[in-house]
Amino acid sequence: MQGKLFSFPKPIKLIQNFIEIATESDSVILDFFSGSGTTAEAVMKQNSSDKGNRKYIMVQLPEKLDKETEAYKDSFRTIPDIAEKRIDRAGDDIRIPNQDLDIGFKVFELDKSNIKKWNSDSVKLNENLALQLNNIKSDSGDFDLVYEIMLKQGLDLSLPVEKLGVEGTSIFKIAFGSLFIVLGQDIRSSDVNIITGMIERECLEDVVIVLQDTGIKNDSEKLNIIEDLNAHGVQYDNILSI
Repeated sequence: MQGKLFSFPKPIKLIQNFIEIATESDSVILDFFSGSGTTAEAVMKQNSSDKGNRKYIMVQLPEKLDKETEAYKDSFRTIPDIAEKRIDRAGDDIRIPNQDLDIGFKVFELDKSNIKKWNSDSVKLNENLALQLNNIKSDSGDFDLVYEIMLKQGLDLSLPVEKLGVEGTSIFKIAFGSLFIVLGQDIRSSDVNIITGMIERECLEDVVIVLQDTGIKNDSEKLNIIEDLNAHGVQYDNILSI
């Protein structure tokens, strides 16, 4: 694929040889100029070869493709678009002889915060008061918020994120229950019962809970939620709001 869509890709075998020589089986390989994702494919191939568990981080500017290129004609618009598809296909091909191989990956884009900031400038008082009603940017999705909160909590973005099904509310269990994030516009104390139930069943400790403050119906409901969490071992300092 890369030979057709990408000019002068790195030789996969050469990169794989470097990885074999210079890394441990659990190393993290960082490529700041990842292009079409050759390094990612080489990491997966070396893992398949020696049963390693190396991870990769690929960094690439969203460089636009020329409209005359074959890649553009095949519906790709940026270099990362090519890399994402290439890594996905390469992983499937490599996994065929090695069913236990981890070929999963996540794609992130650098962006501004999804949470609006309070501005003490009195000229914008009305705008600031409106933040009390909704301080989340309108084009932000739940997972945008989840990963931003994970970053702010100092968590590895490769940690598992599980979305729990609750009508009208989104509850995310992160890092095997070390962090829960509750988002929505109608958050009730009954929704939090799912979290407290998990805390009891799984004997979770030092749990951090992040609540979308503007989604809680009223102060009374918020107090009930906090008290219920605290009664199940969640420290007040570990109950946060956005």
